[in-house]
Amino acid sequence: MLSKKLLDFDFRDPSLKNMLELVHGYLDTRVNIIQSRKVPRVVANKSSSNEVNLPSTQDFTIGVSDIPERTKANVSLEISFLVLLCSSDLDICSMTTHAIALLCEEGRLTENPEDLSRSNLTLMRNFPVYSELSLQTFRITGPVAFQKRLRKLLTRMSMPSPGILTAWEAVFMRWRTLCKHILSQGVAVTGRLDDRLHAEWRNYSGFLASIGGCCIADVPAHLPPHMRVTDASLAGLKWIDRLTSDGDSMSLLERFMKQCLQLLVCKLVSVRENIREVLGTELNPRLYLQLFRSLETELSIVLDPSKEAASESRTLFAEQICSLLKTIVERLEEAQDTFLTVDLGAMTLSLARYLHTLKEDYTTLRVKIRMCNLAELVARKKEILNLRQDVRVRNSLLQILAEWMSSKSKNPEVIFSAQGYKRDEFIRLQRDLDRACLRAIVNLLYRLPLQPPDSSHDADVVDARSLMFCNYFTSFLSLLDFSHLESDRRTDLQTASLARDDAASFQELAIQALSNLLSANVDVGLKFSLEIGYHESLETRTAFMHVLTNILTQGTEFGTLGDSAIGEKYERLIDVGSNLLLQSQLTH
Repeated sequence: MLSKKLLDFDFRDPSLKNMLELVHGYLDTRVNIIQSRKVPRVVANKSSSNEVNLPSTQDFTIGVSDIPERTKANVSLEISFLVLLCSSDLDICSMTTHAIALLCEEGRLTENPEDLSRSNLTLMRNFPVYSELSLQTFRITGPVAFQKRLRKLLTRMSMPSPGILTAWEAVFMRWRTLCKHILSQGVAVTGRLDDRLHAEWRNYSGFLASIGGCCIADVPAHLPPHMRVTDASLAGLKWIDRLTSDGDSMSLLERFMKQCLQLLVCKLVSVRENIREVLGTELNPRLYLQLFRSLETELSIVLDPSKEAASESRTLFAEQICSLLKTIVERLEEAQDTFLTVDLGAMTLSLARYLHTLKEDYTTLRVKIRMCNLAELVARKKEILNLRQDVRVRNSLLQILAEWMSSKSKNPEVIFSAQGYKRDEFIRLQRDLDRACLRAIVNLLYRLPLQPPDSSHDADVVDARSLMFCNYFTSFLSLLDFSHLESDRRTDLQTASLARDDAASFQELAIQALSNLLSANVDVGLKFSLEIGYHESLETRTAFMHVLTNILTQGTEFGTLGDSAIGEKYERLIDVGSNLLLQSQLTH
């Protein structure tokens, strides 16, 4: 009964600490009693030679694990302790970990260490995690550090138990109540949230995200089947990914994910950043599937083309999702089954298409930069992500991102004169976008055969690919020329050395993009590109020499050209290369 009363207290009630001390004393007494009933038996056997003594392997604690009342009490204790670990009061968290340490010690004395997964002391099913959590040698430096460590440990929970499942639901109910307050009109008007409530909400969010992977009914491969199917202690419990009897059409997990995605566009910046951090860095990977399912549903609604093209909340949502997906993909080191059923490429493309419809302003450019960062990462990790229709998706992204880059026709004074932005500020932001676009394009183009969106005949495909190649190649060259002009003009905005370094890094990206474009499309692009070797601009000719060097270094295959074409193109390559080398020597 003591454990249930713990949950009746508000975290801020001074009596809670008194009750925790009482529970701590009770558990300490239990452990002392168990130890006293184990040690004498061993001593008696060692001190007596009487043959009627019981074997030394037996003690009075045998059978303790099967007492139903003890099992029920320990489940209640596990529930209470897990909820109390979410407190923003560091003293409560510290007292709770001490109490968990006593439960772990009791389990060590009474449970079979070789079969903890079946222990009736359900806390012992995750003994390694609880044991590390309650280490008394760990120094608690502050509430933030404690919660970060707690979430990392909770993510390692692998064995479900009635205590964990019930605690998740109890915390979810508290979290949902705070969410309603956060999204209330009063908070929206004042723009402020009580620090204590914010800390509790943040702790609840991290708890639900990290331990949730242990609360879903889908059986992971590494768990024994009996833990999900026939274990009597789990029968009738609310798995968070299954519909409940309360009449709601969504599971608890679906409700949690939907609320999290709605909080991404909360009026409070701190809440938006916190929930993005929770989903991006603290969410248990086993919950990724439900996150992406919920995300697909929300994106189909928020980015619906039939709605108005521009909306502050829609653009904010797009920006948040770009950052969130980038964080998740960044953490991936190996392929996961989740991405066999999730079309991350389509999600990325739908975000890019939405941003492509927006008018150019400061916010749009900033969000496009985030989009480019995501596209770069998705292209680089396409094998891990198992992208569907990889070539089509990358071609579509390439087309959109190529149009986002600046050109000579763009005039910052005209575009932003009526929007209150300084010309220099726009130039800097557009330059950042150019660089982000190029970084993404370099990765998108790697081994990417150009694919026209609509072509039914082979002849049409070849012609369309050739035209696409010419357009991209010319565009990148033009952008490269433009970078020289901009670097000259920017010397009055920065030091000369910084301007030169910036232009050099930009040119390297442009050359790499041209190299990847030609290397993957040599069958339709070599003839056109060779003409660049005779370009009037020395900088352009020099850049093209680097392109030729790159594609030869990459081991580009020329077999698709045909024997006669190979010979002809090879001779042209030798001619262009020799000409470029001669001109380079003459300039020096």
